[in-house]
Formats: sequence, structure tokens, C-alpha cells
Amino acid sequence: MKNSISLRAKDIIKKTKGKLLSGSLLDIATDFEIDSRRLKKKQAFIAIKGEYNDGHDYIQAAYKKGCRFFIISHQVSLEKIASKITIIKVKNTHRALFDIAALKRKKSKAKVIGITGSCGKTTTKEMLSLILSGSYKVLKTAGNFNNQYGLPLTLCNLQADHQIVVLEMGMNRPREIKKLNKLAEADIGIITCVHPVHLKFFKSIKEIAKAKWELVQTLRGLKIAVVNADSQQLKPLIKKHKGKVVTFAIDQAADYKASDIVINNNSLNFKVNGFQKIALDLIGGFNVDNALAAIAVARELKVSYAIIKRKLKSYKLLPKRMQRIDCKGIEFINDGYNANPKSVGLALESISLRQSNGKKIIVLADMLELGVSSRRYHECIGRAVAHSKIDILMTYGKYAGWYCEAAGRAGMPKKNIFFLKNNEEVTSLLLKKAKKGDIVLLKGSRLMKTEEIVECFMNSYIP
Repeated sequence: MKNSISLRAKDIIKKTKGKLLSGSLLDIATDFEIDSRRLKKKQAFIAIKGEYNDGHDYIQAAYKKGCRFFIISHQVSLEKIASKITIIKVKNTHRALFDIAALKRKKSKAKVIGITGSCGKTTTKEMLSLILSGSYKVLKTAGNFNNQYGLPLTLCNLQADHQIVVLEMGMNRPREIKKLNKLAEADIGIITCVHPVHLKFFKSIKEIAKAKWELVQTLRGLKIAVVNADSQQLKPLIKKHKGKVVTFAIDQAADYKASDIVINNNSLNFKVNGFQKIALDLIGGFNVDNALAAIAVARELKVSYAIIKRKLKSYKLLPKRMQRIDCKGIEFINDGYNANPKSVGLALESISLRQSNGKKIIVLADMLELGVSSRRYHECIGRAVAHSKIDILMTYGKYAGWYCEAAGRAGMPKKNIFFLKNNEEVTSLLLKKAKKGDIVLLKGSRLMKTEEIVECFMNSYIP
């Protein structure tokens, strides 16, 4: 195909040090997949053994979906179909995924933008991709595929006509970003912010900043670092960068500074550098930072403010990210994709600022991966709830009792504080407490599955 970056079996074998078990050395693969459920006809299937599932168990299912090119790491029963397909055996299919991604990256002329940070990675990625799509052919990380599987898989589907690649890079340990960007070879690196997350694996916020900075240290080509000047831990690192640094901020001086921020119930407005008016149809003041980061990169790539404004105005948040759901007059805001002290505090601030004719109820689940600092940060959030405009606090999870204890000590009436066992108990209590006109914010780490509470409530609620 004209716009494809195709790889012959012999190229893959050379790069992965694999062996051809079936098919021809000249057989071609263009697109790749590691999940048989997402597999499309004519995509090549890389059978990866994960923590819970082994892709080798789904080869027959992949064949039925039209796949005819397989990369495996151990023998499987393929007698009935072996003559009809291409099979390459490698020592490690996860390593092969990286190798194939590297082949694709080397063949591409696209500029690559890497995005990391403690909060806002996915939203910034989506905003920036939307803005750039008006001027460039863009490939972006699907959903939040930002790890050791998702990022190389994105690159595996890079094609010749892609001009820009926007990659989200997640991490929870040192050197993970370095490994990802060694593969991605980003020209531009965005650090959205640095906050206390993954403290189970880091001794301090300073160490988190250094881990995020691995992206900047490994930039290639343009070597443009786009960083949040309000993140104090980045200041000493910025001085060391030999390439171009572009800053954005709300409080500190920056190349792209937000001012005149107005937060309404259903919209967000601000100015960039005092005169460019930006309007967003979404909630959460923290989205100003995300928009600023996207604007800074777009301007570096010569996108006009007219296009930026139009695209941002049309932007819609992804599910589980301050997602508004109306249930017969009760407004649910599900922000349950993930949670850390900063993002919980910002979500709390957002709901406190919203106008409501009824009660404001917050449902808080555990913030995970905080290590020895877990109690301190849960208690900090509990005190913040007590000092906010929240009427009722409901919590569940292993650490959620700390929210309640701190909120009670800080003066919140104990009759309005509820420590519950699980999301089923939360749903039951919400069915009794929530009324028309109320706002219910749900916030917790992804494993706490706050969306199940919303779903159960909507299926059971009778006004």
C-alpha cells in the first residue's frame, strides 16, 4: 500500500533474531496487534504472555478474525492452518514488540512528541492531537496505552503518511521513561506537572521529577522541552537542558501563561499571555494546565491560534475523567480513572466551585502506590474535604478510613461522614441520600472501579 510502512518477514527475523516456521521470507506485515479482541483483518498478531493471559492461547481466534501473520515465542498446535499462514518464532515476543516498533520508527520521517507527568497526560495528549489534526496527519496513543506494551504497539502501527506522532509515556519506577523514549526518539517532550505519585517506588518528589526528566534527557532531533514552570522540582533540571525550553504556567512567569481564568458549571475560559482568549466546554480548572501544554507545542509547530481555539472549543473529555452523567436530575461526575493527592485535591476544588441547588456529595476511594506516605496524604485530603463546601463524605477501600478520621477531627459533622466496605455499600447509601439537584463526585484509583457505582445507581434509582 502506498502510505504504509510494510515489513517483510525477513526484516522482522533479522531484527528479532527469530526463525521462520511457516510462510515466505517475503511475506509482508503492515499493522500489528497484541490483543485478539481488538484484532482486525490482515493485522499481524504478536502473541505475548502477560500476567493473566497468554496470547498463544488465542491464535486460533485470531486466525478466525482474518489474521495470517503470527509472531510466537513457544510452540503451539497449528497443524490445520500452518500451511496458510506466516509464523515467526522468537525468543521473547515482548522484546519482539519493541524490535518491530524500532523498525517502524526508523522508517518514519514523522516528528514524535512524548508526554509524561504526574497528572494530565492523557487529556494533554488528546487536546494536542485534536489541535494538530487540523494541520498534520497525526498518530496518537490509543486511550491510555502508555506503558511497555502500549507505546511500542502504537509505533508498530506507524505509517508513511503520518507526520506527527503523539505518545503518552507512563511510569512508576526510575528508568522506565528512558527505556520508552530510547524507542520513541521523541523530538519534543512535555512534562505536564510533578506531584507526589508512585511514592511506593520513589523516596521523594525530587526523585519523581528526575524520573520524568528522563524524557527530556533522551530527546532527539528538535530537542524541545515543554515544561510546567509551576512545578518547582523541575527548575534545577531545566537549567541543565542543552536544547530549547518552552514553559507554561498559571502562577509563575512563563512563555505561555494563563490569566483571567473563569470557571463556570459547564465551561472554562482563560487568556494566554493576556490576550488570546481560550474557551473550553468542560469542567475542572486543572484543565488549564493541560490546554497550555497543548497550545505551547502547537505554536512551536506553527499552528495558528485560530485553529487552536476552534479545536479546543470542540474538545470532549474521555470517560472517567471528570465525566458528567445525568441521572434523573442528579449530576454524577466520575473522575475515577486514577487518583493521587494532587488530582484529588483539584477535583475537590472543582466540585466546591460548582453551583448547585442541592447537596454536594463526594465519594472517595483509595489513592494507591503512595507507600509509607499513604496515611499522611489520605488524612490531608480528609481535612481538605472538611474545609470545603462538601455536604456528605462517603469513602471505601483499605485506606479510606483515614479520610474519615481526618475529616471528623477537622470539624466535619460525623453524621455526614461514612466509611463503607465496598462500592455496593456506597451505591446503597447513595440511593438513600442522593436527591434531584445534588452533585456527586467520585474519585479514586483505577482499581477501585468507581464507574461501577454510577452504573449500579443508574440501574436502581427511582426518583
